Amino acid sequence: MAKNDAIVLEAHFEDWKRRTEGLGDVDPWLYYCLEQYLKSYAIDDDDLESGITDGAGDGGVDGYYFLVNNRQLVTADTDVEPKTVSSVRLLFFQVKHSGGMKPTEIEKWLETSDDFFDLSIDPNNFGTRYNKQIKLAMRVWRDQYLRISRHFPDIIIDFYYITGDDAEPDNYALDSCRRVKERVEKALKSTCTVHCVGAQQLWEQVQKRPKNTRTIKWSEQPMSTKDGYVGPCEATGFSRLSGG
Repeated sequence: MAKNDAIVLEAHFEDWKRRTEGLGDVDPWLYYCLEQYLKSYAIDDDDLESGITDGAGDGGVDGYYFLVNNRQLVTADTDVEPKTVSSVRLLFFQVKHSGGMKPTEIEKWLETSDDFFDLSIDPNNFGTRYNKQIKLAMRVWRDQYLRISRHFPDIIIDFYYITGDDAEPDNYALDSCRRVKERVEKALKSTCTVHCVGAQQLWEQVQKRPKNTRTIKWSEQPMSTKDGYVGPCEATGFSRLSGG
């Protein structure tokens, strides 16, 4: 029963909060939900926190992540080699602890996606419509897209509306999702999916095991040898709580 999923999910979240430290000012529920849906990509704590855009002027986006080849997170400091990029994935999250699935909240993505994927507008021109994290995300996307688009990578865009309620989208919410999908795919040659996640779907995601692989980052420039590369590195992709 889905209502049982909501009860078990809330109990798991409360236990997770007791075992988790060092979140600072980050909303624990937001962090918890992002962690569940990012564990497939082995994103570490620092990278997860860097993608939190929640706050005034977020355009309905509480978290945003730009990945290439489903494994490399792209930020303002990332050096991407365009010809090695075969796929691009953009993840947009809107997270609510309760309140069901509101079409008006989903529809915030309509204006945001129009602005996000319009290459003709400098993000600075949006003024206070968007906060600095969203405007930086726009700028990084545009800069990198202009570099990698000539190599024709597959582009996948996922919007996640997550609530802890025992809720399913009604016809109005589904229509709003359809409009977001159509708007994005018209603006950008891509595959767009809008996911409505209630307690049942979120609890299923919580129970999935995270990837066992880890991303290796060079801490210094590696040396090339006949067998590959040699140099100091650091392992990333560890979350605060293994297994969610």
